[in-house]
Amino acid sequence: MGNSSAKSKKSEKAENSSQKTEHDQEAKKKLEAQLQINEKEMEKMRNSFDRKIQLLEQESLAAKSSLATSSMFDFNAEDFMLREDIVKLMPHVKEANSLAKQMEKDVRFEIVLVGPQLRGESSGIPEIYVQVVTGDKAPFYMRENNFMNRKYEMQEMFELSRNKTNIAGETPYELDPFYSSSLEHTTLGVATVFLSSLCFLLEHEERLPIFDFRAREIGHLDVKIWPASSKDKIIGSDLTVHVEIKAAKGLPASVDSTFVKYSLLGQNELRSKTKSGLNPSFQSNLSVSLGEITEETYKKLESEPLCFEVCSSHKRHFVKPRPPKPRLSQQIRDIEGLITRSNDKGLTELSISDLSMILNIPVPKAVEKKEEKEDKKIQKENIKNELFENKEELPIKQPRSDTPTSTSSKTCLIL
Repeated sequence: MGNSSAKSKKSEKAENSSQKTEHDQEAKKKLEAQLQINEKEMEKMRNSFDRKIQLLEQESLAAKSSLATSSMFDFNAEDFMLREDIVKLMPHVKEANSLAKQMEKDVRFEIVLVGPQLRGESSGIPEIYVQVVTGDKAPFYMRENNFMNRKYEMQEMFELSRNKTNIAGETPYELDPFYSSSLEHTTLGVATVFLSSLCFLLEHEERLPIFDFRAREIGHLDVKIWPASSKDKIIGSDLTVHVEIKAAKGLPASVDSTFVKYSLLGQNELRSKTKSGLNPSFQSNLSVSLGEITEETYKKLESEPLCFEVCSSHKRHFVKPRPPKPRLSQQIRDIEGLITRSNDKGLTELSISDLSMILNIPVPKAVEKKEEKEDKKIQKENIKNELFENKEELPIKQPRSDTPTSTSSKTCLIL
């Protein structure tokens, strides 16, 4: 009976353990399935979050730019196309900034949206430009296609520098894609004047503020507009308009040469001569024939502005690339070399820690421990020297009673 009961207990334990393992396996499978479901849900949430972040970046970009119109992000076909263009361009701008940072170029690229008024148009949608900021120069602006061409040249230059077939520091400024665009004449800003005075056949002379694509005032433009007509009525008569661009004043210090171009009511584009300096004097007097003035033309004169586009090139300057930071071992060797040279010349000895403080270089722990040991050793030697200099004779030790005394006992010094 005892053996049979023991066997039954063992069989029950085996069954319980097998059931437990099966239950554990089922629980493990359920847990793995639940984890997979959770991972899929998390991936969906991440994708949704990334998409929302992209939209927020685009909207914040438009909100920061004073050039975007209030209806810019209404949901229509044109705005969706604009969004798509921004999303496509943003990685290229980030790549250009990354290349500039790796090659230690003092230049930065940013996306800006330029409204129709600042492009000299009465209506339209914002256009995408790339703002280029070089050092302390005034920023200038490139169209998307021009920027992409430059970006491919930047990539080529970076690959050449990596393969050591060309050294970036030896590239002429005119051929450097990071800077050469500043030597071209690009839009510096826009000055706007209304033509309503022509409706009354009046002369109009004004100093106009020049605004860049960020709506910041960067100078002034002196212009004069007057009609060449002696008739009392403008509608039904031929009208010729004289436009005189006198001078520009207070342009940014980085400007090298400047010209002004404009188009009056959709006529052929006219431009002044190119002049150099920060206060160029153009003295450009051109005539534009509008033909017979109709009711439609009259309404345009009343409402549409004339925009003068100020185009400038920037002064050439060469930004020397900053030398790469040496490794710590090289820095230590340089410091030790300075110490050796200072000792050879009989100058005051400088420790590695002293020079590291002067050069603002961290000292390795091994060097610090070595210097601490040397300092302790020097302190001990100084203490010994002081004791030897100020030594005093100590009393003679008394001999034991069982040993004879000697008058020639030696003086003991305890160091």
